[in-house]
Amino acid sequence: MRHLAPAITTSFLAILAGCGTQAPPDYQGEPLATVHGILTSHLDQPLPESELVMAWADWSKGEGDGEAAFTNVSTFVRLPVAATLPARFSTVLLDPPPTTAYPPRPDAPPRLLGPRFTDATILLVRKGAAVTSTVTKPLDLALRDPQQAVLAVFHPYYLEYVESSGPVRFEQEDGTILMGPELTKGYHLYREDSVSCATSFDEACIARAIANGTPAEWAWEGCATIEQKGIPVEIPLDTEITLDLNDTSDVHPARPPLCAPASP
Repeated sequence: MRHLAPAITTSFLAILAGCGTQAPPDYQGEPLATVHGILTSHLDQPLPESELVMAWADWSKGEGDGEAAFTNVSTFVRLPVAATLPARFSTVLLDPPPTTAYPPRPDAPPRLLGPRFTDATILLVRKGAAVTSTVTKPLDLALRDPQQAVLAVFHPYYLEYVESSGPVRFEQEDGTILMGPELTKGYHLYREDSVSCATSFDEACIARAIANGTPAEWAWEGCATIEQKGIPVEIPLDTEITLDLNDTSDVHPARPPLCAPASP
C-alpha cells in the first residue's frame, strides 16, 4: 500500500536520512512530486465523501485497438477530500506509474522511440469505491446514483511521467528517424487548453433551427463542422491547481470562429 505523508513531514524525514539518522519503518523514501490545489463547486447538491484518484491507463486490460486500451485504469493515488467545499488537497507521489501504464511499442516502424512516457487522468471518486473505468455520467446523475464510482473527470489538468531523460524520436516506415522535443525524467503537470474553430456554417440550417424555436445562440451547434484540438501547456509542479466541480450540461459554448484557410 502506498504511504501518503504531509509534504513537511516527508521533507523532515529526508533531512534526517541525509544526516545518518535511522528513518522510521514506514518511511517510503523522498517524494518524486507533490501536487496540491483546491476543489470547488457551485452545485446545490451536497458532495458525498470523496477521493481524488490519479488514474493511469492500463494497457494490459485493453481489448482491441485505440481507445479500448483506456477503458480500464490502475488507480495510483487516492486522497480523501472534505465534504465541505472548497477543500484544499496535497498529494505526495512516492512511486512512478505501473509498468502497464506505458503504451506497448510495436516491433516494427512506424513507432515511437526514445523515453517512455504516460499520462494520468485526475478523477473525483466516491470514497472507497472501486474504479474500473474513467467513463462517467453527467454530474447531476452521477451524484444521484450511489453505484456510480466516478463522479467527475477533471480534463484541464493531467500528470505526465517520463521514464528517462532524452529526446523523443519517431521511426518512420522507411527507417527515417524524426527528432522531437527533449524530455526530462520525472513528473510533469500539464493543463490542456481547448481551441475550437468551424470549417463551415450552414446558414440556411441555422435559420431553420431558429424558425423552429431553437435559441439563436444554440442554433449553430447542429449546423456546423467543428474542429477542436487541445494545446498542452506545462505548468510548474508547485502550482496550486483549481478543480471545478460544476454541472455544464446546460451550458452551451460560444459560436467559434471560422478556421483559418489551409496553407497552400
